[in-house]
Amino acid sequence: MSINDLPKDLDACHQLILKLAADNEQLGRRLQELLRSKFGKKSEALNPDQLNLFAKEILAEYQASLSEQKPPASTKDKKQTGGGRNINRTELPVETKEYRLEDNALPCPECKQQRQEIGYQSAQELEFIPATFKIIKHVQVKYACKNCQEQVVLAPRTNTQPIEKGMPGFGLLAQIITSKYVDHLPLYRQEQIYWRQGADIARSSMCRWLSVCSDKLKPLAELMKTKILQSKIINADETPVKFLKPGAGKAPTGYVWTYIGDNENPYVIFDFHTSRKSEHPEKFLDGYSGYLQTDAYTGYNGLHKAGKVKAVACFAHARRYFEKALNNDKIQAEIALAKIAVLYQIERNAAELSAEERKSIREKESIPRLQEFKEWLQQMQIKTLPKSSLGEAINYSLSNWDKLCKYTEQGFISIDNNLAENSLRPIALGRKNWLFIGAEDSGEVFSVLASLAASCKRLGIEPYNYFRHVLERLSAKDYSDLEDLLPDQLAKIPAQVAA
Repeated sequence: MSINDLPKDLDACHQLILKLAADNEQLGRRLQELLRSKFGKKSEALNPDQLNLFAKEILAEYQASLSEQKPPASTKDKKQTGGGRNINRTELPVETKEYRLEDNALPCPECKQQRQEIGYQSAQELEFIPATFKIIKHVQVKYACKNCQEQVVLAPRTNTQPIEKGMPGFGLLAQIITSKYVDHLPLYRQEQIYWRQGADIARSSMCRWLSVCSDKLKPLAELMKTKILQSKIINADETPVKFLKPGAGKAPTGYVWTYIGDNENPYVIFDFHTSRKSEHPEKFLDGYSGYLQTDAYTGYNGLHKAGKVKAVACFAHARRYFEKALNNDKIQAEIALAKIAVLYQIERNAAELSAEERKSIREKESIPRLQEFKEWLQQMQIKTLPKSSLGEAINYSLSNWDKLCKYTEQGFISIDNNLAENSLRPIALGRKNWLFIGAEDSGEVFSVLASLAASCKRLGIEPYNYFRHVLERLSAKDYSDLEDLLPDQLAKIPAQVAA
């Protein structure tokens, strides 16, 4: 804009100044958000000591009402669990080294009588034994009739190969999958690690092996999807990942969706696509009826139009908007954060209750506070510039209010979508290591193997043991029902896999 383009009318000049001031504030806000995301604290926990007086009063009022309802918690000191010595050693093998006196040291120096054992003193140390490779040579003996020199027979192998005519054993395949999709080690790093341990394994070979394993395990992932679609509530979210496309010049951006079932169907499914179009979640959730908890991404809106899928929003997203508004209007933003903190405190207090008990608590304590919060938001909306960061936070909350309050309808619904967000955190970590997901067809390999790994993590199952056990049983066709091989069924099959 040149000086000749400036308006001559005074009112027009005022409008231009206001617009420039708003643009400047928005740019400053984006800069603050960028600086915070890069250098600021990552925790979203609210520090009561840093709140203003009005916000502290909101928290104090709830604490006072809580103390009237139940006796104060025990002040008995809890056993400290932190520190490097508190290692869970219950399942680790123990090697005992016993130290005894030599025979010539047993006589007492005073009376010369033999000293007797009266007890012992022990100490423990944690040792590490590096992983090792070994070659298992399968020798099948041939037999023939010595008399007629016919009837040649070959002794059958007692175990199957995971990959026909392939080199890797079940343990190696399980290790590669676990390292890639649990520990997020790219194949080139695994190649280097295995070379140091004495095995020269090309990353191209490992890539082919992962594809074969994905084909074998794909029916399990499809069964988990079927189970998830039977859930009363599904948590969903998505995150960007790069993938390779020949001739594209640079790696395009695709998206990985996560879908998480309820406690009766405790599985995690990842679904990779080359775009963020709404058709992808609509296809995955086709036929689903129940609650769907997501962020405010409009790509899910088509699912709610038919009425079978009930939208549930995420209070963690609403809270983040008010956190961003702290630099714009600290006092009012902190009041909003304090009101949200009370809602979260109610959830923490009801965490160990049944779904019905939790629903009752929400009706009694959460709904009145939500109504009070909504009235406060409506009052502040009139006084706040809509394009300010506080105005955006208020508008976001009010425009999604019914969805934000939907969690109070059922005790099994969470106040936020952190379950889905946390399932995507490993992918965000993995992006920094493997940079891209591979070619477009690698998305399916990733989806299958990462889904099973994430489900193991959610259920607290050792993924190496699971992958090895399942690959062995699939190869041997040693199962009557595919459902027996799902991660939550691991407790019904041997937990310890032979080395």
